[in-house]
Amino acid sequence: MIEDLDFSAPANVADFYRVASEQHLRINMVVSLDGNFAGPSGRSTDISGPLDLSVLLMLRLLSEVVLVGSKTAIGEKYRYTQVREELKTIAPHNPPFCLVSSTLDIPSEAPIFADPEHKPFIIAPTNNDVKWQENFERLSAVAQIHVADSPKLDGATIRTAVHSLGFKKIVCEGGPKLLQTLLTADVVDELNLTISPTIVGTTPEVGALGNALKRLTLAASAKGDDFLFTRYQFQSADN
Repeated sequence: MIEDLDFSAPANVADFYRVASEQHLRINMVVSLDGNFAGPSGRSTDISGPLDLSVLLMLRLLSEVVLVGSKTAIGEKYRYTQVREELKTIAPHNPPFCLVSSTLDIPSEAPIFADPEHKPFIIAPTNNDVKWQENFERLSAVAQIHVADSPKLDGATIRTAVHSLGFKKIVCEGGPKLLQTLLTADVVDELNLTISPTIVGTTPEVGALGNALKRLTLAASAKGDDFLFTRYQFQSADN
């Protein structure tokens, strides 16, 4: 029998998801019963709910940085926010965002760049293309750009880049391309999967969890509002 997780007490949720390791890369995502990670609008909010949102906010507070693909950050309208009053006992401030982009083709007027006191980081590959250089100059005014010493961003390169920025506890929130890149490289320690009691009714065009067979270990599970909250551990992550 899967027990209910008491979401009325933030400390209980924090204890459920907290890790002892000082270096940890976790993926957090919600998926429908028919395998979709987004609903009709193309956004994950269609299949999410208040408790799933509270998990997302908690995992951010338990992490040092939020890693996210640039297209997901723009499409989901990411922006820096203050910590909710009831969660300040967990951490007083939200961690910064760290975007991943190969082209740096990101609109500088996007909400994620709106707070000059909390500029996001951007990880990008080495590139001598003129358009890339123009994007670099434009975005340098609103973000802290880290150029990896590689023309291609594989999973190991991304994780090394995040570590070089001083962040060891990482939560990745997608999107699918970034998740597959990380999973292919076997650099992920944990998958925090929320299973939504929702059927979208369509077949996903892109799988969110890669194309390789992987066996995970169920470390913990709980439920709330008919959602199932799970923690799966990878055995092959290189720490």
